[in-house]
Amino acid sequence: MKRRLGQAGLTLGAALHQLARMVELLLVLALLAVCVLGYRLSTGPIQLPELASKLASAASGQGINIQMQRADLTWAGYHEGGGVPFYLRLGGIVVRNAEGVELGEIQSAQLTFSFAALMNNGTPIVVRSTKARMVGSDVPVSLLADVWFGRDLELDDADMEVTLGAGQLLVGQGGVPVRAGRFHVHLTPDTATLSGGEMVLAPVGGSAPLVDFSGQAALSGGQWQGRLSATVDRVQAADIAAYWPPAAIPLTRLWVTRNVTAGTASDASFSFELTTPRNLARLKLNQATGSFTAQDVSLTWLPRARPITALNGRFALLDRNNILITASSGRLGGGMLKNGQFLITNMSIRDIPTVGELEVAMDSKIADAIDILAAPPLNLLRQAPPQIAQATGHAEITLSATIPFLKEVRLADMTLHVGATLSDVALPSPLAGLGFSAGSAQLDATTDALHVTGKAQFAGQPASLNVAASFARGGALEFQMQSLAGPELLHYYGLDTQAAPGGKIGGLAPYTVKISGNYAGAQKLVLAADLTPASFGMLRLGWEKQAGTAGRLDLTATLDHGGLASLSSFQASAPGLEIQGKAQGSRILLPVLNVGRTRGRGFVAPPNGADPDWEIGLSGAALDLRAMPKAAPGSATPVPTIPTPADKAPPSGPPWRARLDFQQLYLAASPAPVLGPLAFAGDGVGSTLLHAQGTAGGITLAVKPVSALRREVDVRVTDAGGLLRSLGSYGDMEGGSGGLTAVYGGGVPMEGTLTLQDFRISHAPVFIKIMQAMTIYGVPAAASGPGVAFSQAVVPFSLDGDTLFLRGARAYSSSLGFTATGSVPLGKGRVDLDATVVPAYTINALLGKIPLVGELFRAEKGGGLIAMRAKISGSLSDPDVSINPLSAITPGFLRGILGVGEADGAAK
Repeated sequence: MKRRLGQAGLTLGAALHQLARMVELLLVLALLAVCVLGYRLSTGPIQLPELASKLASAASGQGINIQMQRADLTWAGYHEGGGVPFYLRLGGIVVRNAEGVELGEIQSAQLTFSFAALMNNGTPIVVRSTKARMVGSDVPVSLLADVWFGRDLELDDADMEVTLGAGQLLVGQGGVPVRAGRFHVHLTPDTATLSGGEMVLAPVGGSAPLVDFSGQAALSGGQWQGRLSATVDRVQAADIAAYWPPAAIPLTRLWVTRNVTAGTASDASFSFELTTPRNLARLKLNQATGSFTAQDVSLTWLPRARPITALNGRFALLDRNNILITASSGRLGGGMLKNGQFLITNMSIRDIPTVGELEVAMDSKIADAIDILAAPPLNLLRQAPPQIAQATGHAEITLSATIPFLKEVRLADMTLHVGATLSDVALPSPLAGLGFSAGSAQLDATTDALHVTGKAQFAGQPASLNVAASFARGGALEFQMQSLAGPELLHYYGLDTQAAPGGKIGGLAPYTVKISGNYAGAQKLVLAADLTPASFGMLRLGWEKQAGTAGRLDLTATLDHGGLASLSSFQASAPGLEIQGKAQGSRILLPVLNVGRTRGRGFVAPPNGADPDWEIGLSGAALDLRAMPKAAPGSATPVPTIPTPADKAPPSGPPWRARLDFQQLYLAASPAPVLGPLAFAGDGVGSTLLHAQGTAGGITLAVKPVSALRREVDVRVTDAGGLLRSLGSYGDMEGGSGGLTAVYGGGVPMEGTLTLQDFRISHAPVFIKIMQAMTIYGVPAAASGPGVAFSQAVVPFSLDGDTLFLRGARAYSSSLGFTATGSVPLGKGRVDLDATVVPAYTINALLGKIPLVGELFRAEKGGGLIAMRAKISGSLSDPDVSINPLSAITPGFLRGILGVGEADGAAK
């Protein structure tokens, strides 16, 4: 047994020895092969096409397909030592996803590794590439990576530094112009981290933004889930489209590039949440958020509407569907934004319309606010009265709107609300020359209705207003104004609140105006006024009303688009006043027209499309034009005067024409005689008479314009004394024919000349009769009867207000001449004249006409060699006459030189 065991041991030992020798041989052969391989590699790379194919197959997977055209192995260790790494140079690498879409191309790459790396001892394989590119982009990509593989040559860990050159970086169907960039990527089998990303974008327009970015992703549930964050320093609004790829949040991009048209976006920060399957077949954007600061931006908040300009605020992408724009300042038209926001929803939901919700608070001039509301596409005031467009004042406005983003936005598609606090409001009224001022109001408007409540001053009195308008079905209007009729309004209608000079001014008549009807068509106007508290009168009709006496005014009319279309009814009543009117066609008939002593009837026709004038026709038994002066105790009776308008601008007001036919005409109180019959036709503008033709009791009147501001009046009489008595101004003149021609208006005094022939002053002062009888030539005339007769009078004059100025007025007969210069304040019933009385006027004046020496015999036009100076002053009805007897014996030319004839020391 022992022998057998020994034999077996010998046999096993021999076998092991042979095995050892075989291993030794194999090691020698292997070393020899390595030496041969090393020597071969030292002479040049070895092309390994099968290795390229196997490496591509090994790297493919998880939806990534890699094709590799070339693999070359090189090593310099044969000459430089065993520590030199191996280099595997790869080329023609194309990366595609599972659907065959090319993701990138690497023209060449170099893998650096050692035997230690292959033995998985923690030494990385180094990958370098300088000629890579991403599909569709011309941006050169350089790559330096350290890659660690696991035992099965699967990726265990990798760090990559990527550098970008200048070019167009493809994103979806568009690109981003890049000047340079770099980023770092760390990879593990189930994570990816992007850090240190910087990208300098190429200049476009006035922008060259700097982008910083980072991100991370993790493999979970068979798909990659990641977040990418980016910041941008600044970009001009006009250049955003060049840097924002169309495929990145496309609908948001479309809205921003269309509606943010100017300004600067800065300090932008965005974050994107992305997912992709493990095979990278598709990339899905799940969420996007971010914001940027807007500076001096122009924002279109509604197509075709005035944009918001100079906007400063913040643009926030709340998520991929919603944008919030907040404003700290800006301008909308001429208004200044105090604050506001614009929320845009449903940006990325194609089946639901995008909607904008705007809320702004702004300060504005009323004219600027009206300009915005009246302009398309809002058109809220397109049918408003024209006076609205002339409004001034200040408005504090809050505007809120819900706007669907449709191709053609109609007002009916929107929800709009405008609230405004109006102050210092002023606007004209339909009554020319009258308007609202110092107003305040609250306005509330929607696309369906408008409501305004406010207070203002109208015609000098406080007024309250309430306006409600509906825009549905043609629109309905309800307007109500309550106010008081005071001096300004009553004067506007010719109802002077001061019934006479020195009379009491007082009382205010409350009234209410209501307008209702179709907003864009016909409306009904109702005016109701209580005249009881007011004191006023129609002075030219000789009628007045005292405060406290009962009175009322009621009127109804039809308006069309805010303008008077027709009067329906009219009734005014007070002591001594009864006027009734009713509509007949386009006219309002006045079957009863009793004002004071005036008794008549007639009609009033308002303007219409074919005739812009008011037409008035009155006729009847009597027209009373007596003014009602009330002199203060102890004063002279005032004399009625011809008005001299002081307007320095062309006439304004409603145009009119009138025709009067009355049997009797009263011009002054009894015992003044009555004139008649009266026939008058004329026209004018406002209170200005432009043309006139009239006759009454031997008197003819004509008025015509001579320029835009001046008018000429011509009066012809056959009995000047009778006219003066009818006027109640002077009763001591008998007979006289002639006329008056004058020009007035334009804010300058009336200038004219009165000429008369063959008249007598019945109660001339005694000294005038004495002067007339001083010569034998004048005795018959002095003895012919009471008073003094004149054959001719020429009176150049000017009338400034109620003061009459005479400059060289003269009246004469064969036996007596008279000249006068001075002033006559008619309103005060006073006179202040320097006069010259010339006896034997024909002979006296004849000496003054001698050639060369004639001027020596007279000191004034109409004077003579022998004349007496006189001073006439005091009350017009009983003046004081002072004479200077010395002047009668002083030759004419010496009277002027020596000043003989001054009133001082003169005898009465």
